[in-house]
Amino acid sequence: MPAAVHPAPQPSETLQAANAVPRNQPRGTPSLKSPRSAQICCTICWLLILGFIVFLALFIIDCAISSRPKISIDRIAAVGLNTTPGLTLSPHFNITVRVKNLSKFFFKQCYSYGYAAISYSGVTVGEGVLAVFCHGPRKSTVLETVLRGSDIVLADGVRDRLAEDQRRGEVAMEAAMRLPTPYGNGFVEVSALCQVVVGPMFRSTPCSVEK
Repeated sequence: MPAAVHPAPQPSETLQAANAVPRNQPRGTPSLKSPRSAQICCTICWLLILGFIVFLALFIIDCAISSRPKISIDRIAAVGLNTTPGLTLSPHFNITVRVKNLSKFFFKQCYSYGYAAISYSGVTVGEGVLAVFCHGPRKSTVLETVLRGSDIVLADGVRDRLAEDQRRGEVAMEAAMRLPTPYGNGFVEVSALCQVVVGPMFRSTPCSVEK
């Protein structure tokens, strides 16, 4: 039986067949992200990472510098320091204390009732309490209180030295403070020690602070 002979396809038919796309086959899938979009996303990610690193560094630094407040004494006025042989002293001191929160950004500080005392030549001559207070970053609180002494007996040498200092108008004294601050389920104390000169030419050195 002779083989069937098919006519050769015409050029136009061959071109159409080559360009034809099966009905169920997609013509093409576009890229989900253009190169520019990918670059923008990458830049945003790096900026977020850099921002987090900067925030973490600032947090750690702020935590370190805010662990201890800055404490200073602005003023002390003394009454009843005059010494008389054979008599006791019952002085009182009007004292102004400034507490500054060194935190720059994050940390609020709160303190419970504190204790303050002032001494001369190792003898405590006045005691009192400091008020409860809280303050935010970069804030200062001024505390005014009275430190009182009652029936204080000074040794002869200490009494004579105090009388001489008063005649010169400069009595070198030491002020100590303790400020309880909440920590966890209890309290820790911030301690400060300040050297002051009481008299018409009042002076105070920066207080050393420990926690």
